[in-house]
Amino acid sequence: MDPEITLPKSKGFLVCDQVLQDAFTGKITAVSVFNQITFRRFPGHSPAACCYLQLTDAAGRYTFSFSVLDLENDQVISSGVVGEVVFEHPLKTRVLLIPIFALPFPHTGK
Repeated sequence: MDPEITLPKSKGFLVCDQVLQDAFTGKITAVSVFNQITFRRFPGHSPAACCYLQLTDAAGRYTFSFSVLDLENDQVISSGVVGEVVFEHPLKTRVLLIPIFALPFPHTGK
């Protein structure tokens, strides 16, 4: 990596049922924020969700991707490319909305 390139910093990360954006004001509403998923039995699948990620402190073009890992065996459960984001100035923020479809959970986690 080029030593002059700085990685964006996260100002916020939420997992919720859905994210709504007002067409007129641009304001975003995160609906039903959660930090855990409960299963009756395993293996199971998570419900669909959305990740809200607010980033700052960057300038230039970045390509974002994500991976969901099973930390017990370092296996990738899901991954994808979110896309390219342009930061005009380090003091400005950018928001990424990442839809998450049902993910397999083969066993309990910590």
